[in-house]
Amino acid sequence: ELHKENIRRKFGVGKDDFLLLFVGWEFKRKGLAVIISSLSYLEKRVKILVVGPDEPGPYQRLARDLEVQDRVIFVGARSETERFYAASDVFCLPTSYEPFALVIIEAMASGIPVIVSKIAGGADLIENRESGFLLEDHQDPKEIAEKVSVLMKDSKLKHKMEENGRAVAEEYSWKRMARRVLEVYEEVAKKKKM
Repeated sequence: ELHKENIRRKFGVGKDDFLLLFVGWEFKRKGLAVIISSLSYLEKRVKILVVGPDEPGPYQRLARDLEVQDRVIFVGARSETERFYAASDVFCLPTSYEPFALVIIEAMASGIPVIVSKIAGGADLIENRESGFLLEDHQDPKEIAEKVSVLMKDSKLKHKMEENGRAVAEEYSWKRMARRVLEVYEEVAKKKKM
């Protein structure tokens, strides 16, 4: 809770604001423009926190053109991303291509709902409306806005996605994956001895 309040206060996000989080580089491919455009369809208390090293200029211009510039916060590259997950209400990644997005698992492990394109690597871990939302059309800002609105209004669904997402992420923890790899090696070693 302390991280949440510290980060929000530091970047001018109010207690009643609903904070979307975008983490990544290659803003264009990962759909940042679509998330910014979705703000036009959402309440003014919805803001986006953008964590990543890409050039913000074109996205700041887009936000100004849409008159939502005061709702888009660029923080640059950060190493302590877990603090930003903790401070946010929803993680959003409407990527057009992503082999495997570790950020999706990180967001789920942090206990925030995810809204990702169904073509993103890692999307197959998400059961739609259970452990996150999958976007049918990752280039449609209205669809993102609809999913965000649902989570803003339905705290039971949001809580269910938080819990289910965390459980899914635990299945893919480094410790568990390492244990599974070790089990496979042991199986192979046993078969070679036979």
